[in-house]
Amino acid sequence: GGLAATLGIESAAVNVGLKGIVRRPRPVEVARSGREFRTTSFPSGHAASSFASATFLGRPGAWGSLFGVATVVTTSRVVLGVHHLSDVLAGAVVGVGFGLLGRRATAALTRRLSQG
Repeated sequence: GGLAATLGIESAAVNVGLKGIVRRPRPVEVARSGREFRTTSFPSGHAASSFASATFLGRPGAWGSLFGVATVVTTSRVVLGVHHLSDVLAGAVVGVGFGLLGRRATAALTRRLSQG
């Protein structure tokens, strides 16, 4: 429902919108696995999606573990050499923004639908 819609919109905004506008080259052209990249680097889509998910799903008592997982995913992108640090930081900020918007939109839609 709401999480899937949030991630779909976030992914399109980041991977088609922002990456298409900024067009920052990645630190490497080919990943360690041998895979060639088809997208540019800024912002990190993995960081945006992981932080959007953590923000959307987060509730008191669960924030730490969700943001911990998002941080591991995000950090791995820099460690693997496929993103600059600024790529993942920007992706995290964008992701939190989309997560908050998605939560608000889902709550508003749920209230509206429950009122008949």
